[in-house]
Amino acid sequence: MRKTGVAFAAERPDGFGTGGTEVPVLIDGDLRIFLSTVILEDIGEGWPEPPLLPRPRRAPSPA
Repeated sequence: MRKTGVAFAAERPDGFGTGGTEVPVLIDGDLRIFLSTVILEDIGEGWPEPPLLPRPRRAPSPA
């Protein structure tokens, strides 16, 4: 998040270290995301510059 220049608050959730929470978590209103890669993808969609993940070199292969 610091790389994007977007304002944010880093907080330690209640229960941290007790096995009851997953960290990191992105909380944006009602949205809760618990997977690091998905957090980066979501941030990258909202704030594409600077890129947080490498950009693909070529189009993905058809499934």
